[in-house]
Amino acid sequence: MKVIETKNIYKIFDGKIKSEALKDINIQIEKGEFCSITGPSGSGKSTLLYLLSALDTPTAGDIFINNKNISKMNDKELTQIRQNEIGLVFQFHFLLPEFTALENLMISQLLAKKDKKLSEKKALEILEKVNILHKKSSLPSEMSGGEQQRVAIARALINEPAILLADEPTGNLDSNNSKNIYDLLKELNKDYNQTILIVTHDINFARCTDRIIEIVDGRIKK
Repeated sequence: MKVIETKNIYKIFDGKIKSEALKDINIQIEKGEFCSITGPSGSGKSTLLYLLSALDTPTAGDIFINNKNISKMNDKELTQIRQNEIGLVFQFHFLLPEFTALENLMISQLLAKKDKKLSEKKALEILEKVNILHKKSSLPSEMSGGEQQRVAIARALINEPAILLADEPTGNLDSNNSKNIYDLLKELNKDYNQTILIVTHDINFARCTDRIIEIVDGRIKK
């Protein structure tokens, strides 16, 4: 079953000089696939991930998430897609510095007016799953880079999304922590049949995924 599909996607940024970031992008990703997007700096790979995550809209073409055309949705509908169907992990973890690891996970649940006790139970279970439960009461400043990224991944999983999208999730980590994050993502993919799509410049990381989608100059390399 396709969970991600794009049809003839173009993305043009207007400025003094128009920039065609993506050109005629057509991809299909099946449920449970672990795929990577690679390419040179400025090739358009992060732009594509932002479109797939409903954080931006294409200039032309259609994007389907679980057979829903998000290219035709309004802001309220896109927010629902981001909250319920997509988990996002960035190179910079963007944890709220004044909140503990546990609170960083719970905040989206509480904003959605979920039961506090159930939200805490769920958050603790996910922290345990990603092997960071021992840091539940720690602030981001009290955690290593690898620990912070594990909390960021846990936060992306709190709403049980069908799809996990990650933009350079190991970009700020050393080789040991990078491997640990890769192993964690692989485990999530296997245990939950989680569909995972990562943007990475690390070709060794990419080669360990099920499939590599290479972008060069805004186009998918055949």
